[in-house]
Amino acid sequence: MRRRHPRAGDDGRATAGLASASDRLDELGGEIARALADPAPDLERPPSLRLSRRMTRTLGSYNPERNEITLSTRLLTFASGDDVRRVVLHEVAHVLASYRHAGKGRLRPHGREFRAACAELGIEPARFVDVRAGEWGARQRYVFRCGECGEAVVRKRLGRIARCACGARLEVRRAARVAINGAGEIERLEGYVTPRPRKRRRWG
Repeated sequence: MRRRHPRAGDDGRATAGLASASDRLDELGGEIARALADPAPDLERPPSLRLSRRMTRTLGSYNPERNEITLSTRLLTFASGDDVRRVVLHEVAHVLASYRHAGKGRLRPHGREFRAACAELGIEPARFVDVRAGEWGARQRYVFRCGECGEAVVRKRLGRIARCACGARLEVRRAARVAINGAGEIERLEGYVTPRPRKRRRWG
């Protein structure tokens, strides 16, 4: 008979009270409104903000049809405040360029209007924002609760089977992906993930 291991997951208790990526949206929305106040005083409404967990290679984007800025949850979880601000201002430059070019035909994404907007915002008119994403892996951890003793288990990598300090061998069903600070303390929650199933080996 196959032995069943205690299940492990995160029901919210292991990360209760922890700041999440979405908690920063209101603050960033205020920064965007202030950045647009002087160069675009007649703008009817500032762009809306939303988060995406699917954005892994792109950290931010602007959709002029929806007037919406999308930011990666990884950016708001693992990046420094300065890097977040630079990405946000890059997208604000797209907002300003679109606002200035409305009704004038096709707009080049990083053309003259975009460069002029960057100059007004005091940022580099680059096609991409260079952030230190290579350092993010060192800050990433996975947290889940032991189904045997109830303690939180923190791991650098997420697998389907894990061992708790109490000795229990756990079957991991769900974990919180979090960022730690320099002292090793958990400081921000990105979201919840499930371990990838193992690939079955084929014999032929």
